Amino acid sequence: MDTMETYLVNLQNKVFKLLPMREAHDSGEDNHLAEYLDNLCANYAGAFACYPDLANVREVVEVRSNVVFLKDNIDVDFKKWRSIVLRSTRLIHTVATRYSEEV
Repeated sequence: MDTMETYLVNLQNKVFKLLPMREAHDSGEDNHLAEYLDNLCANYAGAFACYPDLANVREVVEVRSNVVFLKDNIDVDFKKWRSIVLRSTRLIHTVATRYSEEV
């Protein structure tokens, strides 16, 4: 597996992890959701430095925007949160599939 493909699979997993983290957050568990979102945003900066082409991929840019939105709106309605997370994971999967087919 190529390093960019590995990154995309890991990113998909990290974004999906936002669902159980938000559920735990809503039940009162101090699971550092805000810090996790901060780290996920920082992860993008590093990824764009390592894989500059990703910064121009529409789906990846949309996912980054979604993560920033969730970071800034941590208490948005859970249905909206879930919708954003699931759409984001599908977008990442689309890019990973496209990339693996090109390689």
